[in-house]
Amino acid sequence: MAWPHGVRSRDRRFHRPRDAPEPTGRRALRQAACSPTRGLSPGNSQVCARSRGQRFSQDPAQEHGKLALVGDWRLSLARVLADDDEENSRQRGGSSPAPAPLALWSWWTLGLLLIALLPRLIYLFAISNPENAGDGLYTDVYQHWQIAYLTKEIGLSHGLRLWDLKGVEYFWGSLHPIVLVILFFVTGSTDIVLARVQSLAFGSLGVVLIFHLCQRYWNVSVAVAATAFAAFAPTSVFNDSSGMLEPMAVSLSLLGIWLLSKRSLWAGIAWGLATAARPEAWLSSPGLVLASFCGRRPGADGSCCFSGL
Repeated sequence: MAWPHGVRSRDRRFHRPRDAPEPTGRRALRQAACSPTRGLSPGNSQVCARSRGQRFSQDPAQEHGKLALVGDWRLSLARVLADDDEENSRQRGGSSPAPAPLALWSWWTLGLLLIALLPRLIYLFAISNPENAGDGLYTDVYQHWQIAYLTKEIGLSHGLRLWDLKGVEYFWGSLHPIVLVILFFVTGSTDIVLARVQSLAFGSLGVVLIFHLCQRYWNVSVAVAATAFAAFAPTSVFNDSSGMLEPMAVSLSLLGIWLLSKRSLWAGIAWGLATAARPEAWLSSPGLVLASFCGRRPGADGSCCFSGL
């Protein structure tokens, strides 16, 4: 390729193909000032670029008028700076700020709670037999209900302790029978349906927390998809309505994750309660506390989480 007379090799970087878009911002000023093919007019030939990163020298008229005259170009200083900022934002891959997360107590929460409760209540009272927990597939629900019933009738009168005929009252965790005993006293009934309603309520709370966590860390589209799956998946509906312990432990773990960014102490308490609901939480809760020490998310205090746990 033949270069015009007098153009040095270091000026070749300013050569632009014919079909390339027009440069903007400070890059346009730098290219126009250093390219000898632009043909600067005599009255505006005070613009020069000595090296990369140096300022352009301007005559007094340009300084007062806030215009940079380069050949036949008239670039506003405000436009130059705006274009340069826009170009830098594109290079950094910057995007618009994420929307603020929704409050936990909002109309969204109430609507999601009703959506999650509806299929579970329909399955419990319209499809399955409310008195047949587990539908004959497993009998663990009766074992958990028995611990709560014997604790109410016998254990509380023998030193405020749990009670079971098989001696496994502390094997699965103490939180589930304690909450169930409280329901027995509040309602005045010892029906096994209360155990199923309890797990159904905690399962619906877990669906709500899934929405809020996905909306906080991703977006509303992800939150809606994840919530729809958690609310209507047949296995979730069946398990949440069975009376088992897992819905309580999962919802408390999710609650701790939601509380971590603003209320670290309560997050640790929620994870500690999860360990009292299900033994597997002894593996997940310390790991979450360790992650709060190692993470750098604002508001997450690992020491408060450890104190709550």
